[in-house]
Amino acid sequence: MSGSSGEQGKGRREQPQWSPPAGSPPCKLRLYNSLTRSKRLLRG
Repeated sequence: MSGSSGEQGKGRREQPQWSPPAGSPPCKLRLYNSLTRSKRLLRG
């Protein structure tokens, strides 16, 4: 059974560039501390 994966002869598929939905507020990432059971805003 040669080429059983079905991918032979096809190029690599690229996903389109992701962008957030229009009109949505920016997300805030939070860090959860399981010891103190508190959530903090994560800043980069």
